[in-house]
Amino acid sequence: MRYRVEFADQAKSDLFEIYGWIAEDSAVDAARWVVTLESKILGLDVSPERCVIAPENEEIEEFEVRQLLADRYRVLFIVRERKVFVLHIRHGSRRTATREELEGAIREGQEPDTG
Repeated sequence: MRYRVEFADQAKSDLFEIYGWIAEDSAVDAARWVVTLESKILGLDVSPERCVIAPENEEIEEFEVRQLLADRYRVLFIVRERKVFVLHIRHGSRRTATREELEGAIREGQEPDTG
């Protein structure tokens, strides 16, 4: 059985910001990067547990926060029932996310499915 992969608003915003930063040098490279990253993220629909526990997991007690490493970026996500919920996309050189930075996305992921 496959998982449904969904993005928190924060993760969508992160993706858009990273695209904009890369596009300053090359819109083609930015578009290629987004397509590649989205493909890797959507690949979490099979066995998301294969990804390691993220350092941010120490901040969150309710869920296991995992990370998918993609190039220089860390994709932070939780698994809830049959859903992979992408919380944040962060450059690997940034400090770890705090609970406060993840809370909104986590709440969003806990909302009941509407369809």
